[in-house]
Amino acid sequence: MPPSPGAYALFVYDWLLCFGQEADFVFHSTRSAAKVAYICCRYWPLLAFPVNIWAQVVDHDHDLCERIFRIPMLIVVPHMGTAAAILILRIYALTGGNRAVAAVLIACFLVVAAYLVWVVFAVAVLNPLGGACVPVEVGTTRHISGIFLGSLLLDCIITVTFLTCLIRMTKLKYTQMGYLTRTFAREGAAYFVAISIVNLVNVAFNMQPYVPLADVNVPWSIILPNLLACRLVLNLRYAASSETGISNEARIPVERRFTVSPGVEFLESNIELSEMEPC
Repeated sequence: MPPSPGAYALFVYDWLLCFGQEADFVFHSTRSAAKVAYICCRYWPLLAFPVNIWAQVVDHDHDLCERIFRIPMLIVVPHMGTAAAILILRIYALTGGNRAVAAVLIACFLVVAAYLVWVVFAVAVLNPLGGACVPVEVGTTRHISGIFLGSLLLDCIITVTFLTCLIRMTKLKYTQMGYLTRTFAREGAAYFVAISIVNLVNVAFNMQPYVPLADVNVPWSIILPNLLACRLVLNLRYAASSETGISNEARIPVERRFTVSPGVEFLESNIELSEMEPC
């Protein structure tokens, strides 16, 4: 299977696999910025990525390609934005609402997005060889490869910010973290490592001189950040639900009936008993 349809098929499969969790932890939750970010992160690729497949996999005539070849590159901006929004919101929550940290991360994303838009309109040209509508650049410059390098740097900045905040909060004592924080530390670390590897491989493929290999990893670097960001949200929602369930089980409401005298009863309800420690 070609890379673009293969990456999209994986994303659809993951969506179907997680739809039950989405219904429980996202759709039935109250309205929030995190909920909006998740819905955009999940459903923008589902709706928009088929346009990339149609433009860059199917053969078109030159006139049509000349009109549409920039569209797939512009579609990448919301892909990046929605995945970055989830991570920035999580770090914002981790730092206790530190607006300065969030503002710096948003500014970094805007720089990468602005560079991508500049490349689309100022540098990219249609592949003169025909066939699929794939953008290339004239000469020996590597501005298109710089897009993926920018994504890698953005991931590195977010990763360093995440680790710095985590270390300052916990002082490297993993056992002091709550269940939700431990889940975010574990899942977030796995996310950052996976996406950084994908972007690093993508940069290496785009920098090498053999042109047919340049775009092999591009669909995965577009799809995987959104897929893993959605997984991160669902895992955190599940962890929060589990933590709430555990805390509720620690206090058990019971109802007890006391007999004061024959024929007279006294009802005492809603007594909360703490869970007894084993002897």
